[in-house]
Order: sequence, then structure tokens, then C-alpha cells
Amino acid sequence: MRLKLWQTWFLFTAGLVLLALGANHWAQTRDFRRGLLGYVNALEAARLPTLAQRLAEVHSQRTGLGGLTERPGEFARLMSPGEPGHESRRPPPPPPPMGALHGQTEPQRSRRNEQSFLGRLSVLDADGRRLLGPGPSREAVYAPIVSNGREVGRLALNPMPALEGPLDIEFARAQGIRALGIASAVLLVALLSALLLARKLGDRLGRLASASEQVAAGDFGVRVDERGADEISQLGRDFNRMAAALDKNRAARDRWIADISHELRTPLTVLRGELAALQDRIRPLNREAIDSLAAEAERLSTRVDDLYALTLSDQGSLSYRFTGIDASSLLDACQARHGQRCRDAGLSLRCDPPAQPLTLSGDPARLEQLLDNLLQNSCRYTARGGHIELRAHAQAASWVVLCLEDSSPGPNPDELHRLTERRYRGAGAEHVPEGGGLGLSICENIAQAHGGRLRFGPSSLGGLKVEVWLPAEGRRR
Repeated sequence: MRLKLWQTWFLFTAGLVLLALGANHWAQTRDFRRGLLGYVNALEAARLPTLAQRLAEVHSQRTGLGGLTERPGEFARLMSPGEPGHESRRPPPPPPPMGALHGQTEPQRSRRNEQSFLGRLSVLDADGRRLLGPGPSREAVYAPIVSNGREVGRLALNPMPALEGPLDIEFARAQGIRALGIASAVLLVALLSALLLARKLGDRLGRLASASEQVAAGDFGVRVDERGADEISQLGRDFNRMAAALDKNRAARDRWIADISHELRTPLTVLRGELAALQDRIRPLNREAIDSLAAEAERLSTRVDDLYALTLSDQGSLSYRFTGIDASSLLDACQARHGQRCRDAGLSLRCDPPAQPLTLSGDPARLEQLLDNLLQNSCRYTARGGHIELRAHAQAASWVVLCLEDSSPGPNPDELHRLTERRYRGAGAEHVPEGGGLGLSICENIAQAHGGRLRFGPSSLGGLKVEVWLPAEGRRR
């Protein structure tokens, strides 16, 4: 069975927590037993000076310690917690529970006696010879036996090697159980927290995976929750940007296909109709027919060029070579290129150079293309006998504004924001020869590539006013 990511993460985290708590419990139990053993040995060692003083009194009364070897019961009485010669006022301890020693062999009881306090005491004479007890070990602690200002022997105590007293063992066991209970509670809380966190991470990743499947199926409008500052939130933001880019690219592709089908349908229909008329001998094949076919072919070529230019400008693929451009020379070139065409259309064109020299930053070829599209649009929409004016002026020292105004008719004020839409033709444009409807879209893309913008408004001449805001030379785009 394949585990999900959150299940794998949870099991891994649970294993680590369990291992850490188990190791911590083992270390704490071991250290506690060692500490308790050291504490018990220290308490026993603290009794040695008092016991050594008792032996010193015996030595002064009997002029020696040798008699203790013949009377081990007296030695046990001297080493008992109570004061020698006095009965203990404490009640005797209760007898051990039935069966407490049941099952213990003689060697086990002997070992218990050896590890008792009395069984670990040794009495040495002044020369270090053992008089009583098992003899000192390497870890033994000593207390001198001083009588009449002279050391007459030493009392040695071998430390307890391990906890053997039933009370000590029971106390250590109770502490171990308590520590185990605390560790179990911590483990439960850690596992629940890890489970909740793992499920939360798994759910977030699952939503990302589901959204990815939708994108793979072609649904580019899907979005995921990107709130937060962690890595998954950043992944969500990246995913949303990717989906938005894919959606934009698909829309651009669909728009491109629609533009092609729309823009090429009319000239191809006209061209095919004229060719059919020639084939059916409805029209004679003469110079006039050839010129008409050439005009339709030129119109078709212009549409293809417009579509290509619009695609490049949409993708930001138009090449630009920015340099300083004198605004007066730009307007003079427009007058030279479009003056005759405007006169042929029954229009007057006036290009007013600025009063002061103005230099803007841009690509000369692309700005000429922008102005050509604007002037062609004015020639197409302005009624015969009308006027077109083009001028330039500075704005706020960092902008150069190219302003084109034409005479009536003009668009309705509520249509101004739609003028850069593709194939948009406003109300009252029925008399206008059909155009591509792409010129102003191309102009907007070129202006934006220069760091500028287009503004539309009513003209003082009665038609449309178009302002092209371009950065002045030296201003950072």
C-alpha cells in the first residue's frame, strides 16, 4: 500500500518523537537511580564519624578493639542508629509480609546481608589490619578512630553498589512510573499535534495537486489560496501566476485566431468575388480590373502586416532602439508623409512645431508607425472639408506630449475608453470605409513600450483628441 505524503510525514515524526522520549526516559531513569544511590551512600558515609566515636569510647574503656571480634552482637549494637546502652523508643518494625522472603535461596539472603549497612562496615587497627567486617574496597570511605588524642584504628564503609533496600527500590520504581506517565502524555500531545499538522499540510498540497490537474485539463481559471508566508503559500502564489499567464496566453491565442479570421474574411471575399467575375466573363480583363485586384491584394497585405505588428506588440517582441528624438523633426516628417494624402481626402493637415526645442526618448521608426496609424485613423473618420492638427508640448518637465486633434464627427464621450479595443467601431461610423480596427491597439502597445500612454478626449475642432505622453530624454522609463 502506498502511503500519502502526510501519512509518511506523520509516521516519520511519530517515530522520531517516540525514539526521543524513550531515550530521554531511559536516561532519566538511569541518572535518577545513580543519583539516588549516591545520595544513600552519602547519607551512610555521614554516619561514620559518629560510629567511629563510639568505637573510640569502647577502646578507651577496654584498652583495645580486639574484644569486638569475639562479640559481633555488641558490634552490631554499637553500629545501630540508636544510642548505645539505651533502648530505642521507636516501636519495632512490623514483620515482613508473608511470602516476602519466600523463594529466596540462601546465597540470595547472604548477598542481601553482605550488602546491608552492617555487612559493609569494616574495623581496621592502627596498622591497617582488618579486625571486623569484609575489608575495605577501593571505593571505601574511612573515618579515624581517635582515643586519647591518638588514632587507634579506622572505620571503613564500602559503598552500596546498587539499590537493594525495598524502600529505595520502591521509591525509584514509583519515580520511574511517574516519569513514564509524563512521557506518555507528552507523546500523546506530540502525536496529536503532528497528526493535525500533517493533515493540514496534506490538505493544502492536495488542493494544489487538484488545481494542477484542472490546469492540465485546460481550466486555466482555477486559483488556489495563497494566504500565508510559508513555502506552500509561496508555491500557491507561483501557481496562480502560472495559471494567469497560461490563461492570458490562451486568450491571446484565441484573440489572434479571431483577429485573423475577421480581418482576412472581407478582403478575401472581395478578391474572390472579383476573380469569379473575371472567370465568368462578367467583367472584362482589362487594366481597370487588374488595378482593382492589385488594390485588394494591397489591402489584404496591409491587414496581414497589421495583424503581425499587433501580435509582436502584444508579446513585447517589437524591437526598439531608443535614442533622443527632436519633436520638431518628427512632426515635419509627418507633414511630408501625410500632407498629400490628406489633401486627396479633402482634409487640411497642420503640424505645429513646439515653440522651444523638445527632445523625447524613443525609437524613431516605432514612433513614426504610431503617428502614421493615428493620422490614418483621422483621415478615415474625419468628414471631407475637415481639419487635422498635430502639435507637441512639454508637460511637467519630464514628459513630451504629442497632441492630435481632428474635426467632426467625433466619438461619443462614453465610447472613449473603448477606442483601443480591437475591431471596435463606434456609433456613427457607418460611412467610414472598413478598416482593420487594430491601429489604435498597436498605438497603445507602442506607447506603453516607451513608458508612455494614450489619452483620449473631445477635440476643440469637434472631433477626437488623442494625446501621446512620452518620456522626455533623460527621464527613466
